[in-house]
Amino acid sequence: MQNEERQITFNDIPELLSEILKRFDLLDQSMELIREEVRRTKRPSLSDHIPMDVKEACEFLKIKKSTMYTYIQNGEIPVNQKGKKYTFFRDDLIKWLESGCKIEAPISTMEINQILSKRPRRRI
Repeated sequence: MQNEERQITFNDIPELLSEILKRFDLLDQSMELIREEVRRTKRPSLSDHIPMDVKEACEFLKIKKSTMYTYIQNGEIPVNQKGKKYTFFRDDLIKWLESGCKIEAPISTMEINQILSKRPRRRI
């Protein structure tokens, strides 16, 4: 189609509709290529699975050590512990940042019992 305006008649509709459908197909193909590229680039590679100590993780996250230890103590950050040494992985920290910096801590049976004991009991 040309950029200049022209008078469209009823007989032109099938041809115009065909052109519109072709353009939509091209857009769909382009969108699928973009989606594939995004999926490919978002996959964590092995190069992102880099171990870091507390100091390196603090530098990477740009936080203080005291804040890091608070996150560790509260179970708010993904960390591996061998003895007294904490190890972080870059890809885990990136996922943690993207998820809004929250980790669901597993609830213990003691906490479940406390929650259930606070609920009012139904009378039968």
